[in-house]
Amino acid sequence: MKPFPDADSITRASWDAVAEEYGRLLPDMSVEAPLDRAVVTAFAEMLADRREEFVAEVGCGTGRLTRHLHGLGIRTVGFDLSPRMAAVARATHDELPFLAAHALALPLGRGVLGGLVAWYSLINMPTTWLPAAFTEFARVTRPGSPVLVAFQS
Repeated sequence: MKPFPDADSITRASWDAVAEEYGRLLPDMSVEAPLDRAVVTAFAEMLADRREEFVAEVGCGTGRLTRHLHGLGIRTVGFDLSPRMAAVARATHDELPFLAAHALALPLGRGVLGGLVAWYSLINMPTTWLPAAFTEFARVTRPGSPVLVAFQS
């Protein structure tokens, strides 16, 4: 049993409620700090030899980072706990795949990803769930694949 049984439903409902406004206020990566943009660019450079493999953004929101990575030549797919966020992402970036999915149960086979990014997206997850999230990330990425996780403190 999860230690916070209502955490998912509360988080999902909260993000569903603000999805359109979030997409309007944060349409792209231009609002990120220069250092954050540089980290994302460095991550994309680490993926240079994995251009044929998919990279997932877990907690993609309305898809701005997924789209940014795509623009850097990375094959991307976005997952978000909020079905509404995923729907806004699909409508905004119709050339990219976005699905509603939980970070602890990604609808992917073992080792299918060439990389993964969770960009400030695990901050709503109870910290006791983080080991399970990282285990799931390891399950879906190929050995040696870069994983970028950003947190606020």
